[in-house]
Amino acid sequence: MKNLSNQTFFSFILLIVVSLSACSNEPILPDDSYNFIDQNALGKINGTDFELGEGTYGLLFEDLAISLYHKDELLGTNACNNSTLEFGDVFFTIPNEVGLQELQLNIFDFGLGKSVVFNHPDAEEVIVGSFGAIEILSISDDVVEGRIDARADEDNFINGNFTVSLCE
Repeated sequence: MKNLSNQTFFSFILLIVVSLSACSNEPILPDDSYNFIDQNALGKINGTDFELGEGTYGLLFEDLAISLYHKDELLGTNACNNSTLEFGDVFFTIPNEVGLQELQLNIFDFGLGKSVVFNHPDAEEVIVGSFGAIEILSISDDVVEGRIDARADEDNFINGNFTVSLCE
């Protein structure tokens, strides 16, 4: 009899959870597939068009820490020396190796797992994209080349190629 009561209780809880999630006003999240487009990285950050202008990387422990900046943001300045960036940027860490990394949000991993941060000064909060993938194509002494297809939602995404320079 006790097992039946537990089953009934858990069935009731499951029904409530499913019902509440079906009534949610949250947008449907994109799936975790990816399709790299052969172009300079383009997208949106907080609903504002984004086109890659310059990118930098450094080492964070053993990973690459990569920042991508809007083409109008730097206007010829060196991103490594610019601490007052006024437009949003895209930031992520990835293993320091050539290869494909599918994105996923994992709160038990260091930081946010394999995800991309979309940062815009007009946004009230940082947006985390955990759908898609990043592929590092080559790593030299001072340049990393790759491609990205990362999404949080319809207002925060980026797709295309990037080349970033080492900041020391």
